Amino acid sequence: MPHWNAPGYTVMIFPVAIYMAEKLQNNKKALWIQAKIWAGILGCIIVLFLLQLHYNSLKLKDFGIQDITLELSTWKKTGEAFAQLSQHAEKSGQIQPNAPIVASRWFPAANLDMYVAKPTNRKLLAIGSMERIHKYAWINVSRGGFYFGMDAWYITDNYDFTDPFRIAAYFETISPPDTIQITRNKEICKEVYVYKLKNMQNSPVW
Repeated sequence: MPHWNAPGYTVMIFPVAIYMAEKLQNNKKALWIQAKIWAGILGCIIVLFLLQLHYNSLKLKDFGIQDITLELSTWKKTGEAFAQLSQHAEKSGQIQPNAPIVASRWFPAANLDMYVAKPTNRKLLAIGSMERIHKYAWINVSRGGFYFGMDAWYITDNYDFTDPFRIAAYFETISPPDTIQITRNKEICKEVYVYKLKNMQNSPVW
């Protein structure tokens, strides 16, 4: 992930500060020129980022480049759309009321937890090895864990697709997905696939 490099860049603050202090003592004008140049570059980067975030101006997908701005602009919309979809499915008897959402990896489990599960007052549980689900091994227990016969939701998307059949052995059936289309600037930027998992047959153990 991009932020994993942050500690490396943080320690670079000190030599840069020393360099700038020396420049300030020797040539204030040169320092301010450099500062203006870098401020201008940073400003351009911010403008391009905001244009991509809201309008998809750079069309990164057309060049085969993964668009990280989708991580900032689509999760809330996913939660809102899922709230409507799940309410209809529960009222029509397609799935148990308040069925939890299950994930097979800690990421995107954390995003699903914050933007999809919590707004709909349901639990997020994770199925998989400790390496894949991390702290959710303990969170599962604190939330009551799994039980035989439970139904669940599984949510993935075309940005970071994870196959629901990875956990198929735990459930009797997996429904064909409902597709949620997320738009940005009136264009489809992401498709979210929502599966119904019916009747848990085997309880996950670690």
